[in-house]
Amino acid sequence: MPATSPLSVLVIDDEESHASLISRVIAKNGHHVDVVHRAEDGLAKFRDRKYDLVITDVFMEGMGGIKAIAGMRQSWPDVSIIAISAGFSDMSAEAALKTAREVGADAILPKPFPLAELRLTMARLLEGRHPGK
Repeated sequence: MPATSPLSVLVIDDEESHASLISRVIAKNGHHVDVVHRAEDGLAKFRDRKYDLVITDVFMEGMGGIKAIAGMRQSWPDVSIIAISAGFSDMSAEAALKTAREVGADAILPKPFPLAELRLTMARLLEGRHPGK
């Protein structure tokens, strides 16, 4: 992740410990991070701010990540989206992430993932992008 051009990143994860860890790693690299714990709150955040990247869990109470990804992709087609998931009782992480990719996620990471993998995925997605565009 280039430290020269700060990005605006939204993390959506109902597991506060995961969201906190991800946000600390991103902020440590000089980027602005907002954290919410529900997909509906994440979509509402877009009314106030333009994000370069969204990192969202797939399984959460309420709307959930799949519908949120589809909504973000439709309303904000230029935002980069990373879907993360550990699966759920009725769906494996692989199946959930495949569905996330089909509705518009640019990248997918199964939980748990090494933080280095997150950094690499972010760098690959955002290479050549200009923050706020």
